[in-house]
Amino acid sequence: MPADKPTQPDAHDERTSRPPYALSDEKKKNGFTAKYTGKCYCGNVTFEIDSDPVDATYCHCRSCQHLHGAPYQWAAILPKDALHIKTGYDDLHFYSAQHKK
Repeated sequence: MPADKPTQPDAHDERTSRPPYALSDEKKKNGFTAKYTGKCYCGNVTFEIDSDPVDATYCHCRSCQHLHGAPYQWAAILPKDALHIKTGYDDLHFYSAQHKK
């Protein structure tokens, strides 16, 4: 009978303890005041942002083209601790265009 493999922490569970899923220690101490709020199309995922983006870009990579069904997508760039996902983060998972899952 093969020996049991040691269990490793689930990367999904571990990441929820860091921004943007949990507030950073600094944001907990100094407070998080939402400047912008938003949600996904179905409303299950809600988020808030406490500052303006530091930059924005257009991405033309094949993964973004595939995911968005468009020749490019626009993305706002901001520090992870400027974003706080309030609800629905348990439904979020990483998507690999290469593996299509």
